[in-house]
Amino acid sequence: MNTKNPHKATPPHPPRQKPYNGKELYLQIEDGKDVFYRGTYVTQIPLSGSPLLVGRRDVLAGHYPDIDLAMYWKEDRAVSRKHLSIYADMNGVYYVEDICNNNVTFLNGKDHPLNKERAELTPGDRIFISNAIVIAFCTRG
Repeated sequence: MNTKNPHKATPPHPPRQKPYNGKELYLQIEDGKDVFYRGTYVTQIPLSGSPLLVGRRDVLAGHYPDIDLAMYWKEDRAVSRKHLSIYADMNGVYYVEDICNNNVTFLNGKDHPLNKERAELTPGDRIFISNAIVIAFCTRG
């Protein structure tokens, strides 16, 4: 409400600028490694706003994450079945959230652990899932 004239409505706040300036967003698997993403092996994953579960499959438990890192489990046992989630909020801002029980997700280096926490992603961020897998949050366009 306007304090000078209580009968005149205060104009609404200007809308928040869209994050990432309309650029195409994707995840890049570093070091030339590929992951199993919804039926195919890839090194880049386009982001569409849908949440992505990252982890390793467990056929016996019927667990199939969107981004499957099972092929790296023998190399590094720090990959959980349900390791992390990447999702956008209603404003289109992307977050990474650590959801594993026994392992840890790191953001931008081993000195920034996400212990059951979430963090906003900005272009250039690097998500360390284990010593074997690093995923970069990237923009194009």
